Amino acid sequence: MRRPLKDLLDSAGTLVMSIGLDGRLTYMNPAAERQLGYHAEELMKQPTRTTELLPPGEEDRLVAEVQKLFGVRVNRSPLREAAWPLTLR
Repeated sequence: MRRPLKDLLDSAGTLVMSIGLDGRLTYMNPAAERQLGYHAEELMKQPTRTTELLPPGEEDRLVAEVQKLFGVRVNRSPLREAAWPLTLR
């Protein structure tokens, strides 16, 4: 991530996270650390899936947003297990 963008995201007061196509966390700003109660380094070193951090019901909203924003179809079954496969339409 480029330094000016990272500085901007780091200073944001709202939760900002970047999630890889495999569902793993790749970036988490300080506001997200405070709100979730985890340090980014902790979560990025572990095989934690972002869906494990979501409150009940948020997974459905997140999947709908990903589909809407990126024009992809999310295979829901493996999402809860070990992967987050996205298929381009």
